[in-house]
Amino acid sequence: MKTKLRNLISRTITGEWGYENNNFSNVIVIRAANFNNDGTIDFSNLVERAILKKEKENGKINWRVDFEKIEAKKIIDDDIIIEKSGGGPNSPVGRIVYFKNPGNKTYLCNNFTQILRADKSKINPMFLYYNLQYLYKTKRVLKYQNQTTGLINLKVERYLQEEVTVPLFDIQLKVITQLQIIQELIDNRKKSIHLIDKLVFSKYIEMFGNPINNPKNFKTKKLSEIGICKTGGTPSTDNSKYYNGNINWFTSGELNDLFIYESKKKITQEAIEKSNSKIIPINSILIGMYDTAAFKMSINKVECSCNQAILYSKLHDDFYKYLTYYSLLLSKDYYLNKRKGARQKNLNATFIKNIKIIHPVDKESKELITKFNSIVEQNYTQKLSFLNSLQNLELLFQSVLINSFSEKIKINEKSIFDDLIKQFTINDLKDKKERLQYLKELFTENKFNDVKSYNNAKEKLFELFDEDVFEQTFDGDKINLNVK
Repeated sequence: MKTKLRNLISRTITGEWGYENNNFSNVIVIRAANFNNDGTIDFSNLVERAILKKEKENGKINWRVDFEKIEAKKIIDDDIIIEKSGGGPNSPVGRIVYFKNPGNKTYLCNNFTQILRADKSKINPMFLYYNLQYLYKTKRVLKYQNQTTGLINLKVERYLQEEVTVPLFDIQLKVITQLQIIQELIDNRKKSIHLIDKLVFSKYIEMFGNPINNPKNFKTKKLSEIGICKTGGTPSTDNSKYYNGNINWFTSGELNDLFIYESKKKITQEAIEKSNSKIIPINSILIGMYDTAAFKMSINKVECSCNQAILYSKLHDDFYKYLTYYSLLLSKDYYLNKRKGARQKNLNATFIKNIKIIHPVDKESKELITKFNSIVEQNYTQKLSFLNSLQNLELLFQSVLINSFSEKIKINEKSIFDDLIKQFTINDLKDKKERLQYLKELFTENKFNDVKSYNNAKEKLFELFDEDVFEQTFDGDKINLNVK
């Protein structure tokens, strides 16, 4: 059935910003700043506001808490909150989040957002949420936005005239289930990546102690004493000959992982020769200095250049690069509290150069560092595998999302089937020839991520033997697995 979005929504509720007033009881207000890109809400950075009204009593104007407005506008479970003002060139308005109350508190949304409450007699709220995600991901939301006074606004009433297809409830549930399975895998993969990072941190602390108070009394040196420290530079943007070359040129916002390989912008050799840009040797530690990027860090695995918001340190001995990197990273919060500046909180090159780093040179300590270096590299190899899997899962989610509402894109599950099979039941497998073929290839090509994945798939394989879906044939000493 095709219908307009407006017909699937029982209520639209505008937001309230209220007042900053601690003399009254407050409610929690969700802003677009609390929207995560995966459609969840960040409940860690909320604001509280007083929702007030004026009342005249005995000829005097008094302020009172507007309990009626709070009750009428509070967000309830399964509400969808849409961003209707804000956005930017690379982030159009129309982002949405799905609300589940994490406790017993009262939540409102602000006046830059709006509540869309699904009519549950016509549509599953989660199916509506995914449908709206589809409209956003495919940029169909762009035709309903305009710009005034620097803000991009979504014309909500026009947007709700968009026509969508609404299948039967059992079909809606199948779409929801499939997308939730993939989302759960994405969430678990992100947790695994986070745990890898935490493991390296914990190993550092176990081996070397807190880098600030140095409880094991390792020898220390200033960063400027163990390597060459310089800041980068930005070639003039007025000279087109300086840009679109083949030399990586990093900004501090790109320092997001242990290693970096390729920048968003590239500069030319002429920019290096005629501006304040410099070539940075491989295995230098790049450190952000300014504002929100202060103390973001990466190690470059290719020769590159960077802007002036980055200080890079090329150590005299690369043997110490991981120890130095994690000494700085684990000291991040301590040094960020020492930033100066009224509007922007910045570090400066002199301050960073004078930071003292654990730098032991005795044989016993070097053996410890050798062990730590091995841990870092092994864990990063595992992290890369997980990051690749995460990327494939996110691509699959987008593919399934678009396929569910457009029927134009074929879903390719092969690249992450080792993850998917953990969530599949036998019924999800036995009548699906393509999935059975993927399962066969997992065993014949030994593509499992770990022993747990192998054991899980093996159990399902044995069940499929019982269902007479697979058969084994013998070719000499070789056992072949075949889908019937």
